[in-house]
Amino acid sequence: MKKILGTAAAICFMAFSADAAVVKLTGISAQWTTTNPLITDGLGTNSIKWGDPATAAGKSGYDFNAAAAPSNDIAPGSRFALGDFVHQNNPIFGQSISQATLVVAIKLMIGATEQLVNTSYVFSHWETPNIPATGANCANGAAYGTGVNSAGCADRVTALVNLGSSSSFLIGTDEYVFTFEGFKVGTETFNQFWTIEQADNMASLSGSYVLKSCVVSGIGCGTGGVDPVSEVPVPAAGLMLVAGIGGLIAAKRRRRAA
Repeated sequence: MKKILGTAAAICFMAFSADAAVVKLTGISAQWTTTNPLITDGLGTNSIKWGDPATAAGKSGYDFNAAAAPSNDIAPGSRFALGDFVHQNNPIFGQSISQATLVVAIKLMIGATEQLVNTSYVFSHWETPNIPATGANCANGAAYGTGVNSAGCADRVTALVNLGSSSSFLIGTDEYVFTFEGFKVGTETFNQFWTIEQADNMASLSGSYVLKSCVVSGIGCGTGGVDPVSEVPVPAAGLMLVAGIGGLIAAKRRRRAA
């Protein structure tokens, strides 16, 4: 199913009364558990690497830095930060990953009961050719050498929740799951992240918890006051923002190298 589950869940928030139960998040941690094809450099930690370095910058990689647990109680459908995702997009030779799984462990307090919920997120990775065919655009449809493709054709990262590998929890008799709300750079939120070559590309990941039946069925359960995440790649404004941030990082790298 190609539809991003986080997008489906974004329209599946439960309508709840003022006295409905809320959940307190007391801790967030994460680790990369597997990749396809399998690599061993960093699995079981929050930082993985792959490929044979083409420059002194080293291998490409993913980092995930978990956020501090929110200080306030979280109601169903309320978006909160999971942490910061970083794609160290360095030129490489050899085999790249096509997929990586991140398991985020979230500690909860539901009333007086403590619970640990594991949520599995799958990151689909497209390592595009750095230079397109003669006369062609890069994989994102934009011209080579400009914008997000200024240092080579951008790579694409897409994320979705793996419901089958995620645990659920109960509030009363209702079963809930955590889901993915998208990448966020500045004020832009999107579910596909085009990342700049020769730069550390960072985006915040956000999530919420929703009724499991809504995610499975895709049938709306109220809006919860949270805007759904767009199903299209990064909008033009987002691309320019990412390009600007990546350009600053790349320039900083070049100054350090000099």
